[in-house]
Amino acid sequence: IINKKIAIIGGGDAAFDYALNLEELAAHITIFNRTNSFQCLPLLFKRVRQKKKKITIKINKQIVKFGYKEFQNSPIQAELEFADNSKAYFNIVLIAIGRNPNSFLINNLSEENVEKQGLFIIGDLKNKSYRQISLAASDGIKCAMKIVKEKNF
Repeated sequence: IINKKIAIIGGGDAAFDYALNLEELAAHITIFNRTNSFQCLPLLFKRVRQKKKKITIKINKQIVKFGYKEFQNSPIQAELEFADNSKAYFNIVLIAIGRNPNSFLINNLSEENVEKQGLFIIGDLKNKSYRQISLAASDGIKCAMKIVKEKNF
């Protein structure tokens, strides 16, 4: 996370809270929302807007494809493709959408290739109906430990 370019997908409390908590560590954060309205608390929106040097908000950006791309002399980058045919590349992508897990972005990825491609699924997407913060936190810790061990961060 340190000095990484981070994309956060979502327009609710979780997305804005993630952005605020990661802002000091990340190189830059971009929040993508599929509409022009936000579901977050007004206070969270105000705080994010005050951090405009490090946090950018993009509205009306509907993601149609999520994947990875390798660049010469650079680590693999997450690739986001939008309905307007534009693309963006990030080191880290956090999906913070809806109260019900919205897994359409990862449906086409096979279970065995997901981690091989650098995507780690945790929380509600992994545990389906077991939507408990303690399980999500455990998944997050295991994921972080695995990344540190395998990627030598």
